[in-house]
Amino acid sequence: MTVRGPGEPEEVVVAGVHGDERSGIRAVNRLREADLDLQRGVVFVLANPTAIEKNGSQPDSASSSRTLSGLLRNRPRSR
Repeated sequence: MTVRGPGEPEEVVVAGVHGDERSGIRAVNRLREADLDLQRGVVFVLANPTAIEKNGSQPDSASSSRTLSGLLRNRPRSR
């Protein structure tokens, strides 16, 4: 996870949920390294480093899509 820009992060850019989908991973890496003139804080996340390293979507028997959707369902909601 890399945070860029001023203030608290307001945006999140995520890639690498499926390690074999390389274009998003390359994009996030380029954005993290670029000299961007950001107006607010942005978090850049490579979501599944194990799968990225193995160049596959599931480093173990758990489905990353089901795991992440479960995390999102159980998160506190802001109002």
